[in-house]
Amino acid sequence: DSSAGPGEGLEEGCNLVCTAARATSPAALARCMMDRGQQERALYFVATRENSILAQAEWLELEDALLGMGVRLGCGRLHEAFIGAQLQWDALPPGEERRKHAEALIGRLSAWCSEAKQVHKLVELPFEGEEEALLIEQFEEWARRRDLAAIQWPLYMLMRDRVPEAIAAFQSVQAAGGSGMDVDEGVREQALAHCGEMLRIAAALLPAPIQGLHLRKEGASGDPSPGFQSVAVVPGATALERGLKTVAEPVGAGHGADVLSVEAVDGQVPAFYSSPRIPS
Repeated sequence: DSSAGPGEGLEEGCNLVCTAARATSPAALARCMMDRGQQERALYFVATRENSILAQAEWLELEDALLGMGVRLGCGRLHEAFIGAQLQWDALPPGEERRKHAEALIGRLSAWCSEAKQVHKLVELPFEGEEEALLIEQFEEWARRRDLAAIQWPLYMLMRDRVPEAIAAFQSVQAAGGSGMDVDEGVREQALAHCGEMLRIAAALLPAPIQGLHLRKEGASGDPSPGFQSVAVVPGATALERGLKTVAEPVGAGHGADVLSVEAVDGQVPAFYSSPRIPS
């Protein structure tokens, strides 16, 4: 239509591309629409293209899955992007390929949340199993960089009533060394103080006899001072999955706690064990 303005012509063109989208449609069209401010149409195009691909295959290629996640995040649809990632790694059989997809998708999701200051929403998402382990690796990386996003790591655990793991995560964030990043130490210390107070309240609600206990990975050596790299504080069931066995030994002067690992007794999973003390 020669009477249509530039904006109307762009919208009509995008609508036509979306209507005709299929598995063989170039992925670059979605990026082109995003660059021209047509986010919702790009999302429509990606969804239609993905449906066409999945009519012929059980899962998307990694490049297509990352494209879909990028467009959804570009539209501010974090939960929709996560659901798409879940569908992707649930469709893949266990193995190296599945892990490769999960690493890439969680990496993209975490990077976007960090850049957009949305990590507080990232921790609300229902990660499980291998995907949660990959998210924890991301939190560890943030902690090493003294990135404020790492403060959400203990909160992630606390939101799931996993107090011992929350305390171990807090200790890792608290102990992290600097790496030359431009970090506002005042803000960081204030965030740590608020987080520590929440954990102290949660720890105080745990049964008194086990407030001074923590779990240590079997075979760990050296200084057993609290820290996520050398000490894993976990519920009994998780400890079993990680191959821990019952061992009680003194931690050493100044730690004020015993090391405790757990195992099944007559096939029964032991009760939820609890936490090391939080440094004041």
